[in-house]
Amino acid sequence: MLSLILFFGLSQVIEALATLGFGSSERSIPGTVLGNGPISVLQQTFPIAWVVSGAVSLAAVGAIYVYLYRTRLGQLTRAVMAQREEALSTGIDVQRISAIAFGIGIAGAAVAGVLSPFMMGSITPAMGVGVTITSFAVIVMGSLGNPLGTVAGGIIYGIALMFMQTYFSSWANLLPYLLLIAILLIKPTGLFGRRVRNA
Repeated sequence: MLSLILFFGLSQVIEALATLGFGSSERSIPGTVLGNGPISVLQQTFPIAWVVSGAVSLAAVGAIYVYLYRTRLGQLTRAVMAQREEALSTGIDVQRISAIAFGIGIAGAAVAGVLSPFMMGSITPAMGVGVTITSFAVIVMGSLGNPLGTVAGGIIYGIALMFMQTYFSSWANLLPYLLLIAILLIKPTGLFGRRVRNA
């Protein structure tokens, strides 16, 4: 929670500096930055930027999954995530593990920050808050700390967004909040979360 508050405040500072430096007007991104021409997938046509962004994102999620569930360092990270005090009592270098996890999180955020404007087609200093809220809703839907759950949450959000934009376009901006509230009411641990038994 402290990290969330800290970086939310930092994002506001960055947004203010970007507005002062570049103005508040929205700027479009050329569709040919990541390649020329659309790509057909399953008889559907998608901009090349979407395909590249999706592929890189899936690779990043896959790398995080391998790190968390297939490496010794990932096991230690999950132990710290689950019970920091118990991990410390067993001799795990919590500070080192936390620093590594923080670095990986920053790298993931950098990938998302670079690719998200290509998905939206434009960039503006104020876009960060909306993207952060959507990301938070997707992560909570899948369950915190579960990369595969995050992918499932993203798919659910994408389908729901297309449905809302088609039939209830005026309500589309409320979708992250509505999905987040619905998931928390139905299953507070997220779609792929597990119950934790308190001793």
